[in-house]
Amino acid sequence: MTYVCPYVHRAWIARNFKGLQHKILLVPIDMADRPAWFSKIYPENQVPCLEHNNKMIGESLDLIKYMDNNFEGPKLSHDDPEKQGFAEELLAYSDTFNQAMMSALKDKGTVTADAEAALDKIEVSLSKFGDGPFFLGQFSLVDIAYAPFVDGFQ
Repeated sequence: MTYVCPYVHRAWIARNFKGLQHKILLVPIDMADRPAWFSKIYPENQVPCLEHNNKMIGESLDLIKYMDNNFEGPKLSHDDPEKQGFAEELLAYSDTFNQAMMSALKDKGTVTADAEAALDKIEVSLSKFGDGPFFLGQFSLVDIAYAPFVDGFQ
């Protein structure tokens, strides 16, 4: 893991929220100088990744879903089918949101139409259920997916 990567922050937040600090150990990786052993165990050579039950899981969204489904602790997904469907929609949209915001940042202050649309979608999404300060009313995978990036964009 690298401490500055927002994709890693997703996994870190999920791990800590579920209380898995003693079950999932962090291994810092300098991505500019990756150790040879890392490439051998995880050929994709990306962070975050998790080794569990002789299986390597990567891609931050897949990883946080995996942690939610395969470890004890508070659930980060919902039983309500409407909220679960909306969660999947927002999780799928997260990369589009991140790309729109990164593009706007690269334009140094110019708010692009894509960035404006992305921010509008997030604002509307936050108020969809009206039952709490989080996307789905209670803290969930969706909040974890967006929080490190929104924080970084600020």
